Order: sequence, then structure tokens, then C-alpha cells
Amino acid sequence: MQWMRKLAGPEALLIAIFVLLSSGLYLGASHFGGVIASNGTVVQVAGRMRLEINSLYRWLAEAENTDPARRDAAIVELNQVSNQVDDLLQSLITGGPIQIAPGQVLVVDPALMPDDAVPILPQIAGVWHPVKNRIDSLAELQGLEHEQVLLETIEQARAVEGALLGQASRLLGVISVDSFNNANRLQLVQVTGAVLGVGFFLLLIALYSRQLKRFRDAKRETDEILETVTSGLFLLDRDYRLGDQYSAQLEYILQRSHLGGTDFIGMLGDMVPGDTLKTARDYLDLLFSERVEESLIGSLNPLDRVQVRLPTETGRVEERYLEFSFRRVFDADRLLHLLVSVNDVTDRVRLGEELETLKENQDQQTERMLELLVSLFKLDQVMLEDTLGRWHGLMQQANAALKESNNRKTGLRPLIDEVFRPMHTVKSEAAGLGLDFLAQRASAVEQAIAELRGIDPLSGNDFLTATVRLEELFAQFSVVRRIIERLQAQGISRSPDDGTEATATGPAMITLLQRLVRQLNEDLDIHAELRVQGLDEEQLPADLREPLRDILVQLIRNACAHGIEPAEQRQVTGKPETATLDIHLSKDPSNGDWELLFRDDGRGIDFDAIARRGREMGLLANDQKPSRGQLLKLMFHPGLSTASEARSDAGQGVGMDIVRDAVRRINAHIRVGTDAGRHTTFKLAIPSQVDGA
Repeated sequence: MQWMRKLAGPEALLIAIFVLLSSGLYLGASHFGGVIASNGTVVQVAGRMRLEINSLYRWLAEAENTDPARRDAAIVELNQVSNQVDDLLQSLITGGPIQIAPGQVLVVDPALMPDDAVPILPQIAGVWHPVKNRIDSLAELQGLEHEQVLLETIEQARAVEGALLGQASRLLGVISVDSFNNANRLQLVQVTGAVLGVGFFLLLIALYSRQLKRFRDAKRETDEILETVTSGLFLLDRDYRLGDQYSAQLEYILQRSHLGGTDFIGMLGDMVPGDTLKTARDYLDLLFSERVEESLIGSLNPLDRVQVRLPTETGRVEERYLEFSFRRVFDADRLLHLLVSVNDVTDRVRLGEELETLKENQDQQTERMLELLVSLFKLDQVMLEDTLGRWHGLMQQANAALKESNNRKTGLRPLIDEVFRPMHTVKSEAAGLGLDFLAQRASAVEQAIAELRGIDPLSGNDFLTATVRLEELFAQFSVVRRIIERLQAQGISRSPDDGTEATATGPAMITLLQRLVRQLNEDLDIHAELRVQGLDEEQLPADLREPLRDILVQLIRNACAHGIEPAEQRQVTGKPETATLDIHLSKDPSNGDWELLFRDDGRGIDFDAIARRGREMGLLANDQKPSRGQLLKLMFHPGLSTASEARSDAGQGVGMDIVRDAVRRINAHIRVGTDAGRHTTFKLAIPSQVDGA
């Protein structure tokens, strides 16, 4: 107790002596009690062993019966009884658990065995083991030899019967005497403890008078502290009521008077929202639960910094910020109160918010500029300018479709795909080039359009959000343009960041595809490498370059998002940890036709997922069993995606729609092959004369 810590001199010495004596008595009582309990266990085990020995001789007599059946049964029982006697004897010697009856297991502790009993056990074992060995040998003998050994066993057992039973009785007697002696010692310890308890009680009465004066002095000092402390301090009991003693500053902070006995929860209800009040009540319940460690829940304090509504002297309600901290108050080991400290931190919070806002805005602007500059310096100038020009055209397509939504009254649903396709292409290629800020803006337009798929009927106003997001993309695009112009004006050249990037005359498309694969590896936590053969962009007709780039970008994204397994899964199935994406472009010299082959060694096409999604979208009847060819055709349907959730890399159901659109633009034919768990292959036959390109 706290008051005992203040004791000094003879009082502290007396209490220390009492504690030492009490501890010694407790240890003595525990020891003697343990010995008595151990002796009781030994008595039960030894008594059981003596009964089993008596039973042994009964079965020995039965083994002399002339009836073969009765004699054989007696020998079986004889073996069982001898094993039980041996187990009981072994437990007395070495200790450990022993079952003396069904469901009754005792544990023998050799360390607590009486000293006089210890030499008796080897004597019993010396007499018993020869008999035990002969009984065990009976099971291995047959015929006359068995009869001879049986007679010898019976003769030997009867010869030592008196010794066995006598030693067992002697063991029981020694243990009984030891138990009686220890019981007397335990009684002496208990009487001594009672006398010490009475003496200590008288000592406490004497000390109480002395401590009462000290408590009065401490009360006066506490009152002086509460009058001068600058924080609001009060005690909170288990009924959540404020104590009568609290600091003068508390009334000023809470703008209330006469707070003694006030319901704290009710007072909070006038200051904070309902959800905060409920959380605070739950937190206080935890604090008053002594089983919960206070240090483990300190960070859960919902009132650590809380916005409250407080009335002012003029009657208005003012928003303030208060900090409540709680500490448990114990008397001995019993939790009595919570010591609550309240501080008004409004000025500090508002200043911090202003500084944080300024810092956040500055950090965001700096981060965007650094990201933009780093990304631009990594890209080849010719490839970037060509790509930006292409993106600008795609953005103009999307913008034209959005403008059309304002002019039409009906037939608006096709405009969704007309916006979706170019935005998905911009997002895919921007992500592949590491221009995440542009990819995020394009993804925002894509998401706004995706949300329109579930609206029926559509109106022009529904496209407003997508129009705003597209304007934001145009603004970011303009920033990129201006930075490039500034760099060119200053004569600052940009160079690729590694040896795989394109130069001014190098394979820009291959560079884009390689960067895209690296980006998807990082985003999806997979391992895939791109292998390209025959894709010489300079030898491609101009009208094939853009469609082929659209097709390959979407096939790579689709393979990585849906086909390539995680490295761990690939290892389990015996595949290399790194997946391969193979692109092979060849030209038939006889007619000038092109053939594009794209293959991944992933999990293959999930036809069940396509059918399930087709039924969800109403493209298949619930009872319809589509063919494999129908499902492959359905895979290219706008808006169909088998991804479990929408992500930046998959889930919007537009990637394969872009492939289908590009295939139509170059008048090509596409075939799809797949083997579950092994690969997926797309083969395009492209005529030399592209119609409608």
C-alpha cells in the first residue's frame, strides 16, 4: 500500500520482519503440505501394489488347477498382474505418473519420499524381479518345459511371499509415521502464523493513528496543487462520475461549474458526436477492466485530441480542441479511479493544420515536378514526341465523343466505348512509359465512363463527370508539352536510362512494350520477360504501326493481368519462375501478307469465368451451354471482364475490345488457341493491303 512506502525507522523494520516471517511460514506450510500430499500418493500406490501382490498369489494357486482352460486363463491373468506390480514398483522408485484404477492417475515425486522409505524399495525390487522374470518367460515356453518352469515359478513365488508382503507393509508403516510427523509440523506452522497475524493487526492499529495525521497534511497539499495547476484534473469513478476534488482550471476549460458528481458520459454527449461518444464509452470500459494492460490500449484513446462544442459567455457555441489523457489509480492492486487530465489545445491544432496544409501543397507540387522530369529524362525524344502526338489524337477522339453526348437525345450507350477505348490506350501506354501522373488522369476518365454502364436510361448530363476528368487530363498533357518545349529551348537533351531504350532511329514500339512488361511485373508482383522476333518497326507499313501497337499493348496487359501466375504458383506446377511473352512477326514473301503471333505460357483462358460473366451481363441465358468458339467470341465483347475487381491493369473489360477494333481496322483475321495451365496463343493473319486503315 502507498502509505507503507512512507514508513521509516522501527515501523519499516517491524513490517519487514513480519513479511519475512510470514514468507518463511508460508514456505514451510507449503513444504509440509506437499510432503503430506506426496506421502498420500505413495500410500495409495504402495497399497495398490500390495493388493496386486496378494492377487498374484491367488492366480498362482489357480495356475495349479488340472483343468487346462482354467490354468491357461490363470497364466494370462498372472502376466497382467505381474506387469501391474512391476509398473507400480517402478513408479515408486523413479517417479512419474501411474494409473492405479480406471480414470485415476497419480504422480509420484521421488524427491519427497521419506528417507527411511528409500532403501526399502530396492529390497522389494531385489525380491520381486526374479519372480517377474520367471513369469515373463512362461509366455515363450511350450509343453513339458512350460510345465516345469510354471512349477518352479510357483515354488519360487511362494518362497518369497512373506518377504514381499512384509517389505510392502514396512513401506506403508514408514510413510504413515512420516505423514504423522509432518502433520504435527504443519499444525505448529499454522498456529505460529495465527499468532503473528494477531500481532500484525495490533501493529496496524498503532500505525493507523500516525498515518491519519499524515493524510490530513497530504490533503491540504493536494488542495493547494489543484488551485494552481494549469491543466484540468479530476478523478473519474466506475460510474463515470467526476470526483468532488478537481483543479480550478477544469471549470474554465469546460465552461461549466459545480462539476463534482457530474456524469462524464452525459457531459461528453453535449460536446462530441454520437459515434465519438460511443467509442469513448467503450474505451473507458477497457480502462476499468483490470485484465487489460493499460500500456496496450493507450494509443486507442478516442479523446486524445477531440473537437468539441462549448458554450461561451455570450451564449454562442464555439468549436474547440481538447486533449483528454487517462491514468489508472490503484489502491494496492484494486483499480479505484481514473485520473483524467484535460488541456485546451485549440491554438496549437489550428496552427499545425495551417502548417500541414502548406507543407502538403508544396510537397505535392514538388513531387509532381520531380516525377515528371525524371520520367521525361528517361524517354527517347523522338519516341516521346511521336507518342504524345498519338495520345493527343486519342484524347481528341474521346473529347469528340463526349461533345456528341450533349447533342444526342438517344443512342448514347455506344459513346461509352468510343470514350473508353482511347482512354484505355492512353492509360496503358502512359503506365508503360512510367508517366504515372498521366496514367492516373486517364484512369480517372476511364472510371467515370465505366460507372455509366450501369445507368439506364442515359442522358447527356451523365457524361459530365467524364468531361471534367478529361479536361484535367488535357491540363496535365499541356504541362508535359510545355516542359518539353522549355527543355528544347534550353538545348537540354534527354537520353534513355538503360541500354534497352530506343534511340532516335531505334525500335520505339519494342521499347514501349518492354517498359510496359517491367511496369506490370512491379504492379502485379509477377515475373515475366518479353521476347520479340521480326518486329522491325521501320519495315512496317505506316498504316500497320499504330494498330499493331494497340493490339500488342492490350495482349500484354491481358496476359499479365489474367494469364501469368505468381512465381510461387508457377514453381509448384513445374514451370520456370519467369514467364515468357513471345511476339513473332513474319511476312510471306510470296504475297506480302503478315502474320503476328503472340503467346504466353500462363494458366490459359478461363472459359468458366467468361461464361459466368456473360450470364451476369445478360449476354448468355442461364441455361445456355455455349461452345468454346462462342466463348472466345464473347471474350472480345465490350465491357466483359473476368477480373474480380476493377484495377488499373484490368477489370474494365475494354482491353480485348480494343484488340477487336484494331483487328477490324487492318482487315485482319484472329485465331485464339489455349491449353489450360500451359499457354494462350493469339495468331493474326494481316493482308498486305489494309482496307480502312
